Amino acid sequence: MEKQVLIKNIKLLNSACDGWIIGNSVLLEGKRIKEVLPEAATIDSAHGVELVDGQGEYLLPGLIEMHGHFYGRASTAMRSQHLGYCPLYLSSGITTVRTPGEFEPDITYGYKQSIEHGQTIGPRIITGGWYFDKAPSIVGWFRPVNSIEEIEACFDERDKVSDQFKVYSSMPKEWVRKVCELGHAKGKKVYGHLGMCSARDAIEVGLDGLEHGYFTVSEFYKEPSPHVESSALEELDMNSDLVKNVQDQIVTHQIAITPTLLTFMLNGSWFTDWLDHIDAWRYLSPAAKEKQKENRKKWDEDPKSFDQQERLIEKQRVYVNALYKRGAKIFCGTDPSYPMMIPGQALVLEAANLVDCGMSNAAVLRALTIAAATELGIADVTGSISAGKEADLLLVNTDPLQDIHNLDQISLVWKAGHMHKPDALRELAVESLR
Repeated sequence: MEKQVLIKNIKLLNSACDGWIIGNSVLLEGKRIKEVLPEAATIDSAHGVELVDGQGEYLLPGLIEMHGHFYGRASTAMRSQHLGYCPLYLSSGITTVRTPGEFEPDITYGYKQSIEHGQTIGPRIITGGWYFDKAPSIVGWFRPVNSIEEIEACFDERDKVSDQFKVYSSMPKEWVRKVCELGHAKGKKVYGHLGMCSARDAIEVGLDGLEHGYFTVSEFYKEPSPHVESSALEELDMNSDLVKNVQDQIVTHQIAITPTLLTFMLNGSWFTDWLDHIDAWRYLSPAAKEKQKENRKKWDEDPKSFDQQERLIEKQRVYVNALYKRGAKIFCGTDPSYPMMIPGQALVLEAANLVDCGMSNAAVLRALTIAAATELGIADVTGSISAGKEADLLLVNTDPLQDIHNLDQISLVWKAGHMHKPDALRELAVESLR
């Protein structure tokens, strides 16, 4: 018989993610949840059941990062960071990461397989593989395509390492349509960081999700562009018929929205203060640390950029709030390709951003768990605490329904039944990333 573990003396997040069940225990067997037991049930530890005393803390399903990556700029050059990022995600209770695209997709797929076979410590990975973009791409290391025919020619090869696909900012409408047709024929979703294709056109041709909120809705620009057009967004009237029409399409077609506010909030000393608070610099080599300290100093001392950032982010909050009130599917992601967007702990900041957009704490917890699992098609495996699902869990010592920042107060993490201590995982990341 597989090893059994009983987690007792806990407050258990209910299925609606809006309250706690007191008195239940959770019995794990191997990598799965065997049973949720009522208070009156007894387990005989003499028969080999390991007991874990939750000490009255709060047990939640494992969190789901909906815009993660396993690459970043350690100093200036891009590189894969799997060895460090895998334990960092887990250390913050993130047991599943959806990556919309990768620097080295074959390597990421190898890690996915290794984690699934229990050979490597890390979160479940939902892979995005190669980005689809039209040549010339604004991202130098992409492998862009030159025609619709080339999309068709390379699709099967890219499909082998992809659970879903992403179209990028230089892709026009008909090229987006082709990726959606090919992806949907494989039963896989397609998400977009748009620019040359409008959001409404992308939705029309079958896109399943939009990344980065209003920042990549090219209808809001003076003309389509693969780059984010901040000046146009500053002039945008958030109460205009144009904005409302885009939101109508998103809500009507139930398009998945992952706004990644944090990605656009990197200017200002508040972010450097956070890096200091979590001792983020320890994950860098001395040379990389020096380089990133220089970068932070420039960003912290640029009031003009910071002021513009504040104006744009406030509009993003208004945009996301309107979508939330109308019932849109909104998810939590951080886009950690910038080296100081620390995977794992950054998700708590983004969760707080969604609260600042008007979402309730319960709605954010649903977005981080069962709603995300449903969007990814893995709700039968993870996303809630129920018998038969994999034992993806986290135990926090203070109530995140009272304050979403309490998601940072993690005592223990379980991924597929294996228990981890956050500090040990972070030390493993330090050894791997330097």
